[in-house]
Amino acid sequence: MQADGHDPDRASAGDPVGVDDVERRRRASPLHGVLPGLRASLAAVADEAQHIMVVTDADGVVLWRDGCNGVRHRADVLGFTEGATWTETA
Repeated sequence: MQADGHDPDRASAGDPVGVDDVERRRRASPLHGVLPGLRASLAAVADEAQHIMVVTDADGVVLWRDGCNGVRHRADVLGFTEGATWTETA
C-alpha cells in the first residue's frame, strides 16, 4: 500500500458515489436478487463473529454492508461505507 502512495494510518477512500448512483448500481447488480438470502445466512454469522458482510459491484463500489454494528461504525471511520470505491488502487 505504501508503495502505491497510501498511508495505512489514514483513510483514503475518497468521496463516495452519490446515493442515487448507489441505488442505480444496486438495482443493476446481479446480486440484488440473492441479497435477502445472503443477509439471512451470512449477516447473522457476521454479527456473532463481530465481522461485517460487504457486497461491492465490479467497480469496487460498496453497495451493501451488514453485520456487527460496532465493526460497521469502525469501518465508517475508514471511509468503508456504502458508495465508497474500495479497490486496491483506490
